[in-house]
Amino acid sequence: MLRVLAVLLALLVIPVVHAQTLDLVGTVSFEGGPPADVGGADVWDYIAPDSTEYVLVGVYEGMAVVRLPDLTAVAMVPGPQDGDLFYHRDIKTVGTTAYVVSGCTGTNEGLQIIDLSGLPRAVELVNTYAPSGLVTSHNLAADPATGLLYLIGPGINDVRIVDVSDPLAPFEVAFLDIAGAHDLAIQDGRLYVAESVSESFSIWDVTDADQPSLLSRFSVPGSGYVHNAVPFEDGSHVVTSFEAVDQPVRLWDISDPTDPMLVGSYVGPGPLTHNVRVQGDHLFIAHWTAGMVVVDVSDPSAPATLIAYDTFPANDAAEFQGSRGITTASPNSYVAGIDLDGTLTVLLFDPIPVVNEPEVSPRRPMLDGVYPNPFTEEATIRYSLSKSVGVRLAVYDLLGREVALLSDRDQSAGLHTAVFDASELPVGVYVIILDAGGQKETQRVSLMR
Repeated sequence: MLRVLAVLLALLVIPVVHAQTLDLVGTVSFEGGPPADVGGADVWDYIAPDSTEYVLVGVYEGMAVVRLPDLTAVAMVPGPQDGDLFYHRDIKTVGTTAYVVSGCTGTNEGLQIIDLSGLPRAVELVNTYAPSGLVTSHNLAADPATGLLYLIGPGINDVRIVDVSDPLAPFEVAFLDIAGAHDLAIQDGRLYVAESVSESFSIWDVTDADQPSLLSRFSVPGSGYVHNAVPFEDGSHVVTSFEAVDQPVRLWDISDPTDPMLVGSYVGPGPLTHNVRVQGDHLFIAHWTAGMVVVDVSDPSAPATLIAYDTFPANDAAEFQGSRGITTASPNSYVAGIDLDGTLTVLLFDPIPVVNEPEVSPRRPMLDGVYPNPFTEEATIRYSLSKSVGVRLAVYDLLGREVALLSDRDQSAGLHTAVFDASELPVGVYVIILDAGGQKETQRVSLMR
């Protein structure tokens, strides 16, 4: 097992990158609401205790639950629909509970507390929390370590800290008066606040939630609208996005959180960015004009586009049409995005780097393709050999466990095929490794039902 994991890791960290892929798994369309037919607001990933992957989607009707990778909508929790023509919704999860806020009033208004533990059979709205002045909210952040939620107040001018350790009896812990508070992120006792029209972002120490303290506030004059402020997973940097034309995503060194330092910027493949999420060395961007974009930030001073998938080709202008929300890559490498028109797009992100060689050595084995990919029961693997050689062709899951051995013998030069029968395997992503005389090639495949 350890040897297999070592082989997989060695293949996954080749330093010279040629390309990554974003392959379409499928789309689901949700109904839009009047008057502009707006159907999509937010998307969040959720992994059930049995490892089944879902996406939670904020749509006109409420919150939809979509199972991956078969894209079955297994549940819908109705939400409020009045007073907000863009039907803003924001979703976060802690354990098996989802928390949803909305800019709308009406059915199930306020903070929705939703039990997901019954999936796939049932999803239950267990409570709504709407104290005075907090019926609508634009955004929230959830801290699993403390059982606290951080909610933007109405009018984007304050932040409420709410204890939901008992979902049936939430209560407000503290109130922060922050002009322009628009978007939140919480990590390791620090609260990051994007302050929209104030053209600033702030960092707060909330290790004592009863007495939050401001660590720093940094102004970005001329930026128009500070939309996101999201930290790296290691807390070394924060990423800010600006929902304003031709404003780059900016990266800040916050090794000293009292004095953020601008170290890099990313213009992107279009003029108007929306939401940004961070996972490892990657930014996942919901880009109004370019779609779903993955950016390499392993060097924060030099961010670079890895790959993009345009979910709404009809819009290449600086308009609010196209990708509105995005997830990071799930354990099985699925990335989901929601468009303003209610189209949910699910992609398979392959971050495995490909060796950038000027020409292919005639002695090197080649994996020529896997068909179909994604597949449902069987996939045909094509590969070519330049000489007679001992061949080991095997398939592994993402934990490094061998799930199928397709060949382990000497084979002649030429084109070969093998059939991968996955009828007894769970859905997910698998890694094919071709080892021909010590020369290795890999490819990922996605099993669907």
